[in-house]
Amino acid sequence: MNEFLTYLKIGIDHILNIKEYDHALFIITLALTHASQEWKKMIILLSAFTIGHCSTLILSTLDVFHVDSPIVETTIAITILATCFLNFFYKEKRDERERNKDTFRYIMGLAFGLIHGLGFSNYLTSLVNTTTERVGLPLIAFTLGIEVGQLTISIVLIIISFLLVNLFRVKRRDFVLIASGAISAIAFLLLNERINELF
Repeated sequence: MNEFLTYLKIGIDHILNIKEYDHALFIITLALTHASQEWKKMIILLSAFTIGHCSTLILSTLDVFHVDSPIVETTIAITILATCFLNFFYKEKRDERERNKDTFRYIMGLAFGLIHGLGFSNYLTSLVNTTTERVGLPLIAFTLGIEVGQLTISIVLIIISFLLVNLFRVKRRDFVLIASGAISAIAFLLLNERINELF
């Protein structure tokens, strides 16, 4: 039980740690367009991301395949920028054709989740010697910790979005555009840093 709680806490801390902010930034960026009023769609979107990152987290931690950490970290920064770019086309009042684009975002969430799962696995395997230790319990606990952290970020985002839109009368589109613009600036700096480390 102590080992389980230890890795659960590690998973939560990894998502909420301000020094490891890239995953949190992506979750915020991904969920921005569905926060508050469209929270059901946000759950579907984040579930797609969860399926993706759990898949590669498990496979990579079990050493089915491996991708070098610098490449993964660089690609994670690109996923944040790409999601911000799509957010710039967000429309508050959407017709049926615009709503059909949600399917694309679900697929994107799943695909980008696969990339983030590799980042999670590189972090976990740096803590656990998978050749000599039983990795099952740490893997399950760490994954649950990731989900708790992700849920925490989502709830905070929903609250902030609700307050800004309903209490302070900020237009949802303005909120999405301003937040995406700020995050894209951070992601660009992060990408530049990761590229310098890569080369």
